[in-house]
Amino acid sequence: AFATLEIYHEHLIKDWRQRSLQLISEFSTQDLANSSWAYAKLGVRDLPFMQAVAVHADDKLLLGIPQNISNVAWAIGTLMLESPP
Repeated sequence: AFATLEIYHEHLIKDWRQRSLQLISEFSTQDLANSSWAYAKLGVRDLPFMQAVAVHADDKLLLGIPQNISNVAWAIGTLMLESPP
């Protein structure tokens, strides 16, 4: 909701990131897509978080719907991040 409204709240982002990194292995494709989209929408360039999304998305997105794949790709492209080797 904050990303949709383009409201950047530093403490919320910090807490969200910390909790997300703890639970990312349990994220669905929708969760991965929504999180990466929100980061990009707010301009949050958090390489460790986005690398974790990329690692977990690698397997899950192939089984997901095209919109989720598109949202993750858009987020990475918007933030101009390179995928990990």
